[in-house]
Amino acid sequence: MNLTVNRFGGVLIGSPRGNIAVNGGGTLEEMEKAYLHKDIPLIGLVLTSEHINRSRNVELFAKKHHIPVLSSFIVQCNMKLHDVPVLYCFPPAEINLYGVKIRMLHIHYDSVDPIYLIVEADGKAGIVIDGKLNETSAEPLMNCDNLVLLNRCAIRESMPLRLIRRVQSVYNSEQELRSLFRNYHGNAIYAPGETLSKKLDAKEA
Repeated sequence: MNLTVNRFGGVLIGSPRGNIAVNGGGTLEEMEKAYLHKDIPLIGLVLTSEHINRSRNVELFAKKHHIPVLSSFIVQCNMKLHDVPVLYCFPPAEINLYGVKIRMLHIHYDSVDPIYLIVEADGKAGIVIDGKLNETSAEPLMNCDNLVLLNRCAIRESMPLRLIRRVQSVYNSEQELRSLFRNYHGNAIYAPGETLSKKLDAKEA
């Protein structure tokens, strides 16, 4: 299974049955460039949290290229997508999409019904885009061969204290991720643009 993180924080999963895109945060052109490949079909687009301001691009992309959208029922209702092929789910749930198993699990985040994913094809991958993991929600990820953890918060000195507190409440710090995955022995991506590497501790050695 190949994992590619794009510049707008989405993930492209390459499986033997076709590609699966996770999140639609880019413009229509960015999504087409990141997710569409001439020789490999895109078999689905998974939304992990509610991005109402981006729903128009998701709708345009899904309609134009006839891509089924997979997300929680509440997220779909809030995004008000129209005339798009959809797969409604009530997490925790597991969907079989053309032979690719996609497990959807709840995560703490300041959105409606946010989720993270465990995907099984030729291997198992955990994908966390938004949200704050704790010991309970991190546990199912320990058995994954590969992880994409894009929920590491970046705090800048210029940020107002209120914003810092909000970010820390819904994203994990580097120290929290290191602690949560101290016993994880697979490979991980921690930021857009990174390739698979050994766990966070090894990167800093």
